[in-house]
Amino acid sequence: MRLARQGEHCGPGGLCARTCAALLQTLLVLSLFGLASPARAAGQVLLYASATTRAFLPGVGGQQEALLQPWRRLLTARRLPHRESSHPADLEALKAEDVLILPSAVALDGPERQALLRLRDRGVHLLVTWSAGSRDARGRWTGHQFAQELTGFTIRGELEPAAKRLFLLPHGDTALNLQLPAGRRIWLGELAERPLRLSGGQSGASYLDWARTVLRRGDAEAAIVYDEGGGRRGGSGRRVQFGYAETAWSFSPADYEALAEQALTWLLRQPRAQIAAWPNGARAAQLIEMDTEDGFANAIHFAELMEHMNAAGTFYCLSSEARRHPELLRRLATKHEVSFHGEVHFGFRGLPRDKQLRRLERMLAEIGEVLGSRDGWPAGAGRGFRAPTESYDETTEALLVALGFEHHAADPQRSPDRLPMLVWPAAASPVVHPEGSAGPASLPLVVLPRGQLDDLNYMDLMLGADDVGQAVVAEYEFNLQLGGLGLLSVHSQNFADPQRWLARPRHTPLMTLALEALVRHVGPRHDRAWIAPGDRIAHWWRERSRVRLDSRPADDRLELELQVGGEQPVQGLTLLLPLRHEGRSPQLRAQPSSPAAQARLRTLDRFTAALVFAELPPGRHRLSVSLP
Repeated sequence: MRLARQGEHCGPGGLCARTCAALLQTLLVLSLFGLASPARAAGQVLLYASATTRAFLPGVGGQQEALLQPWRRLLTARRLPHRESSHPADLEALKAEDVLILPSAVALDGPERQALLRLRDRGVHLLVTWSAGSRDARGRWTGHQFAQELTGFTIRGELEPAAKRLFLLPHGDTALNLQLPAGRRIWLGELAERPLRLSGGQSGASYLDWARTVLRRGDAEAAIVYDEGGGRRGGSGRRVQFGYAETAWSFSPADYEALAEQALTWLLRQPRAQIAAWPNGARAAQLIEMDTEDGFANAIHFAELMEHMNAAGTFYCLSSEARRHPELLRRLATKHEVSFHGEVHFGFRGLPRDKQLRRLERMLAEIGEVLGSRDGWPAGAGRGFRAPTESYDETTEALLVALGFEHHAADPQRSPDRLPMLVWPAAASPVVHPEGSAGPASLPLVVLPRGQLDDLNYMDLMLGADDVGQAVVAEYEFNLQLGGLGLLSVHSQNFADPQRWLARPRHTPLMTLALEALVRHVGPRHDRAWIAPGDRIAHWWRERSRVRLDSRPADDRLELELQVGGEQPVQGLTLLLPLRHEGRSPQLRAQPSSPAAQARLRTLDRFTAALVFAELPPGRHRLSVSLP
């Protein structure tokens, strides 16, 4: 449904038969990913089916049923108390604890507009999708002013098709989304109902292209926004706006329904908890690594910059080059992670298993010649691998597990999400190391997908050093919004000394200057971002997988039970607790019985608090949290 002025485009049609049919056939595939069932809502939900919008849509080829059906299915499946109405008078009966869903109500008459504004001022919670009231009772274009007045958010215009930002990326670990992984690519499609670019409040999701291209701050414009308060009479209502219409839901029903369900949970102030992606209350994780190959000597400046930032990096080393720089390799291993990038710079994809195995064993042996050996592994080396040219296959990953590797820094196609993933390759049978010890094939491989552009991408875009520096800083800040894993990959040949690079014409200082810009931006303190080498991130992801959370809501509190498997404590586990009211911090009613499992409360943002456990021993731990 286009929101163009009449005569400017084809008109506000576009709820095509194909889209409607797909919506009507969509089944609910909602998965809770470990979230507890919500407490019974104190308020009720009203799905408002505007009679004005219903009358308007057939004239432009649309159907209101296509907008209402996804909500009906969701509300019924989640057993949320709700009703449906098309009468403005019913809006007057809503109470402050109730929620109104206004689904793509593009046309509204005068009484509807007045009733909606009064409802907002009473503090009723609002979930508005796409544009509300951009046309009047006669279907004439009136602009987005009413929607902006109703919600308090700004509509910055439509998402232009030429931008190719056809994916919605949810921000993870927020009060509005504890379920979907950070940065998941959710297809928006190329619908006639162009999504709206939003701003104001808190951003809950962004529009981007498949590669998640961020070159400047502000490139990732908001697709979902949320806030609390703002009624002219002091109403404390919560507000959520989705910038896209319900017609997008058919492309990925489970994901869009999960976003909608969680928005309703937040609006209804239902208590809930979830294990955070990252330890110690960190908002996001950042791996900065070098594919250390041609230009191996350039690694020293990379190491010094990381140390200036009070952080450790990862060097995925080509063993044939590393053995030519033994002193530098040993120096890198003292403060950083030295891991593996193959023995020569040729990919592994499609090679027979025996040839891949011989290459990997040779790589281990050559690094071991420089670092020595300890327990069948190069002494002081990490257990990470990054394939040359990101070329690998299932056989490669199976061999990595069998040989004792613990993580694989992979390509952007490896996962739709921007978080680590645990992988158990089917063919991962143990093999014998050169020194005779067997690899621990029972452990899963942690895959760290590269979810952002690397230096080769920047070079393909023909960006200068200043532009790349700006892009690297913008990407770092976007990852803090996203709550995901940032993986900045640079090649040693693009990390030349800016004062000497002309002596090596195949080398450039492009990423040297870019990382210097990032170091100046971040500085030695980076409390919100956990900047860590690949082996530490992989270790944490395994540790996190040992913890199970069971939360039981009861009125204004949560009864929590944590079960920790294994034999060692988990360090830094964080539980996220969305606040039921802004400014009202949760309180611990009962700490775990184990003295070692004591938790401390932290406020993360306006709508989220956290319980951080310095150490959580194996076993069961119970605690109670009140959420006023």
